[in-house]
Amino acid sequence: DTSQMPSPSLATAVLVTAIAVFWVYVAAVGLASPATSPRPRIFEDDELRAAAEKQDTLLLVIVGRVFEVTSGREFYGKTKEQSDDSYEGFANGTDNTRAFLTADFEKNATDDLSDLQPGECLGIDHWVSFYNNHKTYTFVGLHHGRFYDATGTPTEAYTAFRACVEDGMATRAEMH
Repeated sequence: DTSQMPSPSLATAVLVTAIAVFWVYVAAVGLASPATSPRPRIFEDDELRAAAEKQDTLLLVIVGRVFEVTSGREFYGKTKEQSDDSYEGFANGTDNTRAFLTADFEKNATDDLSDLQPGECLGIDHWVSFYNNHKTYTFVGLHHGRFYDATGTPTEAYTAFRACVEDGMATRAEMH
């Protein structure tokens, strides 16, 4: 009985989505060959806060991934008069991932993504891709916190976020 089988186009979309999610995961976790890829540096809270205070090197954290964004100092650095379009809260020594949805650092200055909807997870994942692929911002390590443990191993919170992104990708594929 083939009535229970998904249509070929749906099956193809699911397969393509699964492959895309796998490669996003590989890029996010850094599962390249151990011989060619050293373990990423693990940043502790105190290191991130110290960098934010000194402002020599600007470090931004999103979903536990740490990016050096010093070339964007006009956006992420502290200024004497902060304007409404300043993103200093993204490079303040903490993981404020949720604020990538709204840039509201009063309500959303947190890394807690546990109650997000799949579309919101896709929005945050867009920003992860933006930093991963930026010409001048560079990935420099992982934050020991909600998404990665002290060895750089993804936590349950990271796995839940990736599942939320996968749900969003599947929903988007169904709609197209």
